[in-house]
Amino acid sequence: SIPATHSWGSTTGGSKALENDLEIKSVTFSTELGELPSDEYYLPAGQDVDISVDIGFEGLTGSESFADGDALLSLYQGSNEIANTTMLDVDMWNYTDTVPFTNGVLDWRVEVVSLAGGGVTDDAVQERTFFADSVVPSVYWSSVAAYDHRVPSSTQTIQVQITDQPLLPSNIEAMVWREWVNDYDFNGQPSPDEYESFSNVLLPNDMTAFVGQYTILLDDSGGVIGDKVAVYLTGNDAAGHPLEDNGTGEQGDHLFMYQLKADGPPSIPTAAFTWEGGRQTWLHPMITYEFDVMMNEPNGGSDLSVVEVQLASQQNSDQLPISWDFMTGDCTTTSPHLVIEDCQMVGQDGIAGPYEEDITLNVEFHLLWTIPDLGDTKREPKLIVMDRAGNTDQQSFPTLRWRSSGDMYIPDETIQLIINQGTVVEDGARIAPSSSFEVSGDVLFQETNTRPDFDCPVSVMFDGVTYPTTAIDGSWTAVVTASENSGKKALTWGIDCISGQGNDATDESDNRWILIDGTGPTPVEIINPRPNTILETEVYEVRVAINEEGGLDVESLQLEWWVEDADTGDRLVSGFETMMLEGDDIEGTQLEVYANVDLSEITDTMIEKRLILFIKINGRDLADNAITGMNGAPSGSQIAQWDLEWLRPEFTIGPLDVSYTRLILEVGQSTSVQALVSNIGSLDGTVDATAYVVRLNGTKEVLQRPNMEIPAEGKGLISIDWVPTTEGIQWIEVELDNGQTAKGPTVDVRPAREQGFVENLFGDVNPIIGSVVALIFVSIIATLLIWARKATRGRGSRSEYDWDEYSSEIDYDDYDDYEDEGVTEYEEQRSIEPAASVSAASAALTGGSEATTEEENDWVMGADGYWWYHDKDTNEWWYKDENGDIVKFS
Repeated sequence: SIPATHSWGSTTGGSKALENDLEIKSVTFSTELGELPSDEYYLPAGQDVDISVDIGFEGLTGSESFADGDALLSLYQGSNEIANTTMLDVDMWNYTDTVPFTNGVLDWRVEVVSLAGGGVTDDAVQERTFFADSVVPSVYWSSVAAYDHRVPSSTQTIQVQITDQPLLPSNIEAMVWREWVNDYDFNGQPSPDEYESFSNVLLPNDMTAFVGQYTILLDDSGGVIGDKVAVYLTGNDAAGHPLEDNGTGEQGDHLFMYQLKADGPPSIPTAAFTWEGGRQTWLHPMITYEFDVMMNEPNGGSDLSVVEVQLASQQNSDQLPISWDFMTGDCTTTSPHLVIEDCQMVGQDGIAGPYEEDITLNVEFHLLWTIPDLGDTKREPKLIVMDRAGNTDQQSFPTLRWRSSGDMYIPDETIQLIINQGTVVEDGARIAPSSSFEVSGDVLFQETNTRPDFDCPVSVMFDGVTYPTTAIDGSWTAVVTASENSGKKALTWGIDCISGQGNDATDESDNRWILIDGTGPTPVEIINPRPNTILETEVYEVRVAINEEGGLDVESLQLEWWVEDADTGDRLVSGFETMMLEGDDIEGTQLEVYANVDLSEITDTMIEKRLILFIKINGRDLADNAITGMNGAPSGSQIAQWDLEWLRPEFTIGPLDVSYTRLILEVGQSTSVQALVSNIGSLDGTVDATAYVVRLNGTKEVLQRPNMEIPAEGKGLISIDWVPTTEGIQWIEVELDNGQTAKGPTVDVRPAREQGFVENLFGDVNPIIGSVVALIFVSIIATLLIWARKATRGRGSRSEYDWDEYSSEIDYDDYDDYEDEGVTEYEEQRSIEPAASVSAASAALTGGSEATTEEENDWVMGADGYWWYHDKDTNEWWYKDENGDIVKFS
């Protein structure tokens, strides 16, 4: 075969056989206005920016670029990556970003990185810096007011302050309308197409300041007095933000307008204040009032900075001010007692223009219910006007002083009744039950009889029911339905729209009496016996108050009574009594009827049970309507009841009714507990009681459950033996079966101790007393023996001789010694003072202890007859035994 040769690239470098170094060919930024020039720096915040990136290879032109996935193209805003891609639209990547709402430098950076082993050039990274402008330029102040006046000048100088950041706008242009030049339609007002550009606007010296002062120089010397000049501004800042608060060419929307005229002071003509409808001496809440105040301003109402009407100029607390503002055209007030309904400044042909000189302020308002009532003190109106130059005029109107009153009433003479069933009478009407009727009237303000021009709620009250209605233009009508219950009912009315300082001045005695005759006589009150009275078994007068409007049939009145057992409901006794009427009136309210009820046949045995007396009244009125139950209950029902005296025992025990015979106790010693129980009831009865031993630690045990029968109004003594089984502080508590309790004295039970011979012999008896008793007993035995000997002496028996035989051998000296020894021992026993024994016995019974003069103060005589001593330091007890020795108790 013939060899072939193919070459790529060129030896001169004009073309390359292989190139894989990526680079960014171009990056363009565009907005809705087109591509941004390379020197564009300011961007408005929030604007969308389209970013287009062209990627290619180094040294190559055309559309060649990297294959999908061979490279990564990233977009950064500042240091934050906001987007990336590995795929291109041929060789382009388009992305839209938004200018953040910040006020500062904004950097966008685009970077391409090879992912398939290729390289990149220095143009693989491109960056562009902008400034994000979030501040909109706006007109801050103007030396000419929205409507103003100036003296004509060929160099009329006007300052306008504009605020912006970071740079003030430099392309501000003034659009000027001069009436003598540009009023093509001769209507005296500028139109959008009548403005012309006036570029002679001087810029501030420092365009980086936050607020810059722009100066406009105008030549208005060609106009005549009364001609007007209007101006608005156009322009935008470097970021493209249009100027705001700059006015427009629409009529009334200019930045400012001035009239060629010198400044003049305002004035108030005589009799400038007039009330609509004539002079008002009284003003009432919620009534709409209207007044006009006239004034003159040579430069028009637009030059007035203060227009204030004070309805109460002499009151320091609240002058009821009404202020008008030219720019808003509204009136305002600082008073909490006043509401402005409408307000406008008018001229000769309607709403006053900004340069109309003779103007009138028309105000509609109403007072609130909270307006203070000053009594006889009157309020005086006053008008104050002041222009922008500080020229002031004011005028008071003392002849127009006024007072306020919120008192309303319904005149009695305006009340009318329209009856469907019945007749109208002088004091009201007589109607059938359940029938309807109409009542109407007027609502007026008391001081002037003025009808309210607002809707005023009114209430009509009849038979406990309220019928609401509304007075429209002061007149009201209500439809009332009578109840089925008969009686003379008061028809009353009241005004519900009053609040605050207002009062319902309707005469409280104004009413209509409506008699409904359709029910029988109605018992309304038990006069005697009074309710809740406990009746005894005797004769009682029963007196009942009855309401009857049609007339009672007195001869038919009868009192039916009966006595029931409260537990079983059985009737024990009953009867019928003829009733009498107190007085001669057979119709009216609180008619008193009475009869006697004899309860004496009820025995004491009966009232040992709970009994109740019931009554009802039988009878009718002249219309044959039966007497109802109490307060209109169904006929035939009982109207009252009373409890009868109930014989029963009632037991009680007081806090001091429990006592002991011994208060100093040892474990195992006995004492008698006595509880005094009273029966304060009216019947004998048996009381059940429970005696408890209560200890300091809270334990409680039953000692005994005694019972006792106690007569009526008597007392009973319950006696119980108590032998403590444990030591410590404890007491006896007695509880009756009705829950009443009483507590005895608290005692400290001591531990049991060993007993001596005498104690074993006599037990709990006082040793001294026991010794005396024993000595007496021995003396009696000895006396009996001597008496027996004498009785047998000299009888001639063998024993007598034997006695005589041996009697000579008795040593009388020894016998005398024996007698002396016995007498001595007896005298020693007698040497114990009886008073000491009695005192010791008394101390044992009462629980007390007393020291004698022979003993030390710390030794006390116990109930056991021993002297005791308590060593508090060692908590030891010592006592003196029967030999007088001091022994430690263990």
